[in-house]
Amino acid sequence: MIIGSVSWRPPQKRGTMEFSGAADPRRVGPYAVLGLLGAGGMGKVFLGRSAGGRTVAVKVVRPELADDPVFRARFGQEVAAARRVSGAFTAPVVDADPDAPVPWMATAFVPGVPLSTAVARHGALPGAALRMLVAGLAEALGNIHAAGLIHRDLKPSNVLVALDGPHVIDFGISRAVEGTSHTRSGAVIGSPGYMSPEQALERLLTPISDVFSLGATAYFAATGLPPFGTGNAAALMFRVAGTEPDRVPLAGLDEPLRALILRCLAKDPAERPDPAEVVEDIERQGVDVAAGSWLPAPLTADIMAVRASTLTAPPAAPILPTLPSPRIPPEPQAPPTARTIGRRALLVGVAGTVAVTGGITAAVALSNRGGGNTANAGRTSGSALPRPTGAPSAPAAVATTPLTAPDAVVRRMRDLGDPCEGLVLSGDVLVSFGLLAANGLDLDAKARWGPTSASVGVSARHRPGLVRNGVLYFCGSAGSTRVDGLHAMDVSTGKLLWSVAAPTGGLLLRVVAGILGDTVIVSGDFPGGPPARSLVWAVDTRKRDTLWQETGTDVAAVLLVPPTTASMILAGGGAIGRDGEVVVLDPATGRRGWRNPVPGGSFGAYARTRACFAGGAYVYAGSSVVAVDPLDGRQRWTFRATRGGDPFGDPVASPDGRTVYVTCAVGLIALDAATGAPRWATAPQEGSLHESDSAGIRIADGNVYVADDRANLWAVDAETGKGRWKYSDPTQDATDVLLTAVGGGRVWGANRTSLVVVAASGA
Repeated sequence: MIIGSVSWRPPQKRGTMEFSGAADPRRVGPYAVLGLLGAGGMGKVFLGRSAGGRTVAVKVVRPELADDPVFRARFGQEVAAARRVSGAFTAPVVDADPDAPVPWMATAFVPGVPLSTAVARHGALPGAALRMLVAGLAEALGNIHAAGLIHRDLKPSNVLVALDGPHVIDFGISRAVEGTSHTRSGAVIGSPGYMSPEQALERLLTPISDVFSLGATAYFAATGLPPFGTGNAAALMFRVAGTEPDRVPLAGLDEPLRALILRCLAKDPAERPDPAEVVEDIERQGVDVAAGSWLPAPLTADIMAVRASTLTAPPAAPILPTLPSPRIPPEPQAPPTARTIGRRALLVGVAGTVAVTGGITAAVALSNRGGGNTANAGRTSGSALPRPTGAPSAPAAVATTPLTAPDAVVRRMRDLGDPCEGLVLSGDVLVSFGLLAANGLDLDAKARWGPTSASVGVSARHRPGLVRNGVLYFCGSAGSTRVDGLHAMDVSTGKLLWSVAAPTGGLLLRVVAGILGDTVIVSGDFPGGPPARSLVWAVDTRKRDTLWQETGTDVAAVLLVPPTTASMILAGGGAIGRDGEVVVLDPATGRRGWRNPVPGGSFGAYARTRACFAGGAYVYAGSSVVAVDPLDGRQRWTFRATRGGDPFGDPVASPDGRTVYVTCAVGLIALDAATGAPRWATAPQEGSLHESDSAGIRIADGNVYVADDRANLWAVDAETGKGRWKYSDPTQDATDVLLTAVGGGRVWGANRTSLVVVAASGA
């Protein structure tokens, strides 16, 4: 089957679907679809009802993947696994057709709320409810293990809290115990913040691995916090394998319950209780089984609303009621409502979007602090601008044109096997970092080397590393001992050349921010403040040793490493909840120089950079885009959007340094680097280019590449702002972010295990 083209058989045949013309079906097999419950990488889950009135949850494989034998095999395993599990705290399979043109499986519908949403909305569970939750999850795991299975992905979003107790769902990545007990080389199955240490380290798995996940889930339910913090997969796996969870948040629990949760979180599987022992421990503690609901009244009301909505919801209606903003951030990937709003969509919804109909006009204020005015602001001056004088000039009008483009043609698609955590292009080699290994590909995505024999994991998905003279420098864990530090890899062979461990204990390295001669500049931080301290680490690659290091709240991220050592390194920071600031560091010593406040600036996102070097100036962004003199920090020009007030995205310079590209509520804008005058602005007719959780802007081959909040990657002509093409990954859902590498006339896009190659022309 060609991706994007699906043929459907008549609806009266079993195993087929009837579509309403929209993306979601009206019917799956014998079940009428009432609404969407959730979506993931393999497919969607719908609320369905049979002709006899039975309500079920129907999981459907993505249509474009239905003919993929790997996906069919995976779904068949899920059906077989789920049929073998029964018990009061799991959702039994009631019907399935894994051999249908579009395979599906129906389980008994559990009218409940995901534990992740329940805690986010109402806070941590009280003692009695927490004990019953732990006991119920342990009973469910006992039933799963009795069927010869390991769940492998127990986490708050895979637990439904219902009136009759907790229910464990989603056996999509369960594996039979009598099958392989190891994941395939380089691939880790599970959710990093809740997986066991043996999962993170790719060691032999036993059912006791699920008990660690039970402990992590119970920790979240008891505290409202993930036990190992937040961050990217590599960082979380490092903490799971090598650090202990913070015990302070558990201080309010009764000692027996606190001790039980910590026993479940033991690094050594032999020190953990089995599910039966967990139940016995809870019984010894005593559970107050009173009349009425076992849950707090507000959470019970939410569940009752879900039950009521299943009786009245029309086809295609959302199932869960609309919930207010959570008091505590939910666990990553947890669906807050039945419509499954992704994190990027939520951020854009809060920030505001732009609707474009035949073009719109947005007012922006352009302040040429060098004494210019809007009459000549569009001209590019070859001379240095005067020092800042005078007040901002009057607002200038920027006509925002609608962004439209044809769909790109995919030249090649490849299954990486190992979920991709970052792409780096160097000459004719594309390095794909997986969860624990790396592979080298040619420009057509064909294998050149790998997977690496040494364990490799990167810290920042969108900035996995930098290459200089054929050597790839990256932060993360590598080697047989999984050293956390700075690593050097030969790009041509994938051989790990050397590693330098992080300079101090408790430091979590984030990104290689830049390379100056023989010096590599690294950003890192010390999790678990307050106050939140960060570090800039300069490493001499010849001596493989620390050149200098600077710590403090004002160096939360390295924003810019200039082209030569004649200029200063630009870093950013600031206290949480306050405006940011930038400060320069001497590249030879790390000593601080001038500093400037940045209203609306926030520099704690290590996977991004909020500055560029263009027109001989440092350009950074907060609530405005500012260009300053590298020598003394004096302002050259400021660009402000009078509508919205949301912070700008990351400014990126054109290869010749004459243009700065940046996103904001208006859309994608091109600014003259010398004057700050806008050259063009564009925005899609639906959705927004201004988002806070993507790889930002990339430039190559005359194109500006930027993603929107609807999982589209756009190629925009760098000179004119006209759309050249767009690409939407069929395996990408609302919570995914496409990882990209660009250059050499191609674009590579990776989502999980899928890699596609698109020509820069889109044809």
